[in-house]
Amino acid sequence: MWTTLRKKNIPVVLYGTGNGADKIAEELRSRGVAVAGVFASSGFVRERTFRGFRVMPYEECKRLFPDSPVLMCFGSSRPEVLKNAEHLMAENDFYVPDVPVYGSALFDAPFYEAHTAELQSVRARLADELSVKTFDNVISFKLSGKPRYLFECETSEYEADGIIKLGKNAVIADFGAYNGDTVQKYAALYPRYARIVAVEPDKRNFRKLGENTAELRNVTCVNALVSDAVGESLVDGAGGRGVHEAEKGAGIRSVSVDELFGDTGADFLKFDVEGNELAALRGAARTIKKYRPAMLVSCYHRSEDLFSLPEEIMSVREDYKIYLRKLPGLPAWDMQYYFT
Repeated sequence: MWTTLRKKNIPVVLYGTGNGADKIAEELRSRGVAVAGVFASSGFVRERTFRGFRVMPYEECKRLFPDSPVLMCFGSSRPEVLKNAEHLMAENDFYVPDVPVYGSALFDAPFYEAHTAELQSVRARLADELSVKTFDNVISFKLSGKPRYLFECETSEYEADGIIKLGKNAVIADFGAYNGDTVQKYAALYPRYARIVAVEPDKRNFRKLGENTAELRNVTCVNALVSDAVGESLVDGAGGRGVHEAEKGAGIRSVSVDELFGDTGADFLKFDVEGNELAALRGAARTIKKYRPAMLVSCYHRSEDLFSLPEEIMSVREDYKIYLRKLPGLPAWDMQYYFT
């Protein structure tokens, strides 16, 4: 995609503003691709600017730059946004650039070539045809920026949830519990659970987590970051999408999975920890090796997640069945590996 845009030699227009648009604009600048303008969805235009451009409605942008490629620069799973994206696809040369939520590695052609062996090794371990199709289509999307590859392999949340089977008295851990929405979901999916441990580092989210799970039985909420370190970790204080570990920043309590479950075991571990998945898995090695819990691991925060996360788990145990599912939405977010 990046090579194609440079060869077209036509200034592009950006759909959306914010952190994702900043990353994409910087990548375009570094590759010599000019930006002609910026537009936003109806209701988000207002009187504002982004990177020196006045934010326009789509109709005005289309009239001023009718031949410019359109780059969607934010993520969403809202049906009305996805419908609008399909409308833009029909009228424009339309792309959704894949830039990592965290980390600096861009999943472009050189990245793919450098990691082909790791990617093919993981692909060979996938348990069903849909996992392989999802894996291949996600890579095609990351390289091309074309959303149709994602539309062709999406799975509903209901279907994806069916991969994990838990019996009576299951011990469940929700790492990256946010405001309690997934705790509530798991309590409904597995009503005979023994207990749920919900870990969330963000103080505001943690308060909502406690409020939203107060009526559920045997739920323990822990305000901490999940890592391979026990004690204190540093987190990025710049704000943004979520609390994540950093080389410098404010101190926060950190826990490991082995600290919480290494001596007692768990039946199901869910990891959605804002790019800290690899460290969290390293801190779960003893639990994984001894108890072999089923796991859901988000794999979209960093470009290397697609291969580094399953590789880490396989280095501890090789007897898991591995599934990959992508829920509806753009770009390739809400994507998880399931280990059973």
